[in-house]
Amino acid sequence: MSQHSDEILAHQAMNGSEKAVSELYRRWFSKLRSFACRYVGNQQEAEDLVQELFLKWVNRPELFDSGRTFSSWIFVSLRNQCLNVIRNDKNRKALAEMHFAPEPLIQPNQSLDAKQLKMELASWYKTLNEKERLVFVLRFEHGLPLKEIAEIAGIPEGSVKSCLFYLLKKVSPIAKTYSNG
Repeated sequence: MSQHSDEILAHQAMNGSEKAVSELYRRWFSKLRSFACRYVGNQQEAEDLVQELFLKWVNRPELFDSGRTFSSWIFVSLRNQCLNVIRNDKNRKALAEMHFAPEPLIQPNQSLDAKQLKMELASWYKTLNEKERLVFVLRFEHGLPLKEIAEIAGIPEGSVKSCLFYLLKKVSPIAKTYSNG
């Protein structure tokens, strides 16, 4: 099973293969949990959302859009689930208080400059809008190609390129401050 592509496994899962579902879950759980955590700000809730997504898909395998890559389909599906949670009025206030910051970039024993850089990057990340955060996470944390980011974000590939250009332009003064030290 582990040598099969995600798309082949997805089709096998659609035909009732529990092994295929298990393999996809094993491959994708940590990536999807990290992705969902960016939206909901809580690792346990992110894990629950990923598990709910897989359970929903197991019960309704026809949900898989075979016209897409599995990665695009699963990221879009999870993003939509996360957005539904965010839109829930009960959660809106709690989410506004949470801090959306990238995973720690440094270890605690690193230099003061590195700690300051981490703090500045975390502050910078909080200023990004939803689209910018999505593009940032998909490109720099998950390493997805531009075409796939465009499909997941529901924007043209040129918009992804433009967004990345402006993200890099926005972060470059911070990077320059610490690259000379």
